[in-house]
Amino acid sequence: MLGYIKEKSSNEELYETSYLSNIKTKKTKFAKLQYLLCFTFYELIVKIKYLFNLITIKKIYDAYIFILPFDLETKIEQQNKNTNLKSKKKHIKTYEKIKLKKCMKKVRKLIEKYKIDNLVFSNELEKSLNIYEEEVTRKIHILDGSGLMPYLIKDILEYILKQQGEKTELEDLYFCMKEPKQIYIDNISYLGEYFRNVHVITPNITKFQKIIEKIEEKENIVVTISNNKKKSLKKAKWIINFDFEDDEIKKYSIYRRAVIITMEPNYDYDSLGFEGIQIKKVDIDTSDEAKEIFSQYNLLDNVPITTLYESLLNEGLLNKNLLKTNLLDKSLSNKRQFYKVRNKMVKDKVRIIRLYGKNGIITNEECKRVVEKELSSA
Repeated sequence: MLGYIKEKSSNEELYETSYLSNIKTKKTKFAKLQYLLCFTFYELIVKIKYLFNLITIKKIYDAYIFILPFDLETKIEQQNKNTNLKSKKKHIKTYEKIKLKKCMKKVRKLIEKYKIDNLVFSNELEKSLNIYEEEVTRKIHILDGSGLMPYLIKDILEYILKQQGEKTELEDLYFCMKEPKQIYIDNISYLGEYFRNVHVITPNITKFQKIIEKIEEKENIVVTISNNKKKSLKKAKWIINFDFEDDEIKKYSIYRRAVIITMEPNYDYDSLGFEGIQIKKVDIDTSDEAKEIFSQYNLLDNVPITTLYESLLNEGLLNKNLLKTNLLDKSLSNKRQFYKVRNKMVKDKVRIIRLYGKNGIITNEECKRVVEKELSSA
């Protein structure tokens, strides 16, 4: 089950009813009196929720939104507008420790009650809490948009190639993978149609041999398999690292101006003389129709659309279990969920608007200069 945790965007968000809005449209004197009485009552409810740290719960489809009874950013600003910077920092710290701690205790109980196993935090809460160390999140997967990466490889590569004035069909693509997981194999089949040649770099050649043969026969593409640590990635300009850990990928000689797209945010490649870029995360944008559901619940102002879109797919198509499932599991052999996700992304007009690397945002200038046209220096 999926859950969103955010602060209130307005008092109306805590009313838990649209009754007041309906009355407001009426112009009679009785309606005005009714509105005033109801407004007073609902505002009292808001104050009670704030005083006792009561969490507002809203259900959207198969997910829940947990709304804290305060606006963290506004509250801090109001309480510190007449204080100096030093005391402001001290007060923010105290405010977080007391108010957020009490709220998070209640959130923890709600997570257990509603069996939440995937969580999305608002920007302000993520900044104010060490969410990955909170007791409430220790056994829960926190969505941050990185789960979209395996489905956006083509879009990322096209985004960079556009800056360089190049096309995918003129380039070779290299995949680093140890295990034949479904989503890895689907990427080989899918991307093989758009790139000149596809190469799989793996220490487990035997595991992949028959799978690759089937792909070549079905998709009419050529896929090479190798594990030569000195030569396999020596001239590789475009590398997709699915599951090679830091110490494993460092064993290979890599082209010094390569573009490495990493599927695991914690994986990193750092080598003396490396002048390329590593893409660890992206920002996306979508059609207004795809954003509509989030807009209705005031989530767009609190959470990046990349994370929200991951959550949209998470309960159905984009389940994390898919990333952990081996292709050899026959129960999944006919479930091409990768293509369902890709089709939905096309329908929702998903596009890349920003790339992130080890040191933050990757500029268009970096994309333009990173890959040399000639490999004579490699």
